[in-house]
Amino acid sequence: SAFPLGGIGALIVLIAVGSLIFLNTWDFPFYWLLLGLSLLIVIWRNLGQITTLKQSTRWQQTATIVVITMAAVAIGAWLLYYPYLLTAQSQAGGIVPNLFNPTRLPQFLLMFGFAIMGLIALLGYSWQRLKVLETRPSAPQTPIGVLGIFGALTIGFPVIFLVMSALLAVNTPRGRQLLTGNMPLPEGTTSYLPFIVERWGTNFWTLLLLGSLLTVILWLIWRYLQQLSVPAQSKHDNEQQGWDGGTLTDLFVLLLALIGLLLVYAPEFVYLRDNFGTRMNTVFKFYYQAWLLFGLATAYTVTTVVGRRSSPSAADAPSSNIAQVARVGTFVGALLSVTLVGLGLFYPVMAIYSKTGGFGGEATFNTVAYVAQYSPAEWAAIEWVRANTP
Repeated sequence: SAFPLGGIGALIVLIAVGSLIFLNTWDFPFYWLLLGLSLLIVIWRNLGQITTLKQSTRWQQTATIVVITMAAVAIGAWLLYYPYLLTAQSQAGGIVPNLFNPTRLPQFLLMFGFAIMGLIALLGYSWQRLKVLETRPSAPQTPIGVLGIFGALTIGFPVIFLVMSALLAVNTPRGRQLLTGNMPLPEGTTSYLPFIVERWGTNFWTLLLLGSLLTVILWLIWRYLQQLSVPAQSKHDNEQQGWDGGTLTDLFVLLLALIGLLLVYAPEFVYLRDNFGTRMNTVFKFYYQAWLLFGLATAYTVTTVVGRRSSPSAADAPSSNIAQVARVGTFVGALLSVTLVGLGLFYPVMAIYSKTGGFGGEATFNTVAYVAQYSPAEWAAIEWVRANTP
């Protein structure tokens, strides 16, 4: 079984994943996707133990099992939490292209600088691990052209989408109506196109950074899957290279980083239409989830790199200029990530000191006393309600 504890484990997973529907509906599709990708890796690895199975048949069986299982999870979660869904309402009213508000890179790094450094360390560490695995006999090699294919998907497709959306928006009645509702034109101007070009022409760096990181992570995941196609030659290889445990753990952490990057990348070119009328709520919801995923991926990377646990063997790792750069980049990225997290920890200490007025003056945990002292009109209304209503 792909689930621990068999059927009981599958039921626990179903309850846990389905609970996201009512705890925070925004979480469900992305953690459902994470579960599906994790399942794909496990099934692919398990089928790899059958040495007589052809690669095409293996992919077909893996895809079939994953699709059926994830469809069952979605349907089971819907049935399990159907009483909630009977009355649940959503603000979401479709997807809107983000034509005016690309995220400025300094603002993004202020929010996720620690994670970007951690992801750089993760990429360097994963590359070193792969180079060790590729020293095995019959280990497959991934053509560098695959990196270009992933780059076209992660960077080229969003750029084409934005260009086509802008052209449709300024040249169709429905598009102009949408633009007018989101950002009225200043007096004396007749077209939105110059404003769109100006905004994106000066603030495309965040999209480029996130698209590049996504490209490399997809490439690394693909290479890991290729290595899973060739079982280790002996038990010694498994122990020496961490094939059974370490490699699957690395893959899962790469999936955490992948989903996190998708979450912060999506609001760069689309957002959900809701009562706010802007991408504010989409950014808030997606960034919150990404923060958790980046935190897990970064914590694993830092402790692994700094603690030297499961690190590539110095004897097995290839020696080259690129390998040296990867080792240095991995350590520097991890160090900078820890430094940024450490600097961020000043905030809760200083915020408490500031909010309490330097721990001076009157203090109380009694919120009623606080309202009575600082908002007497509100306190009088509370007293009136208490005295005149059941």
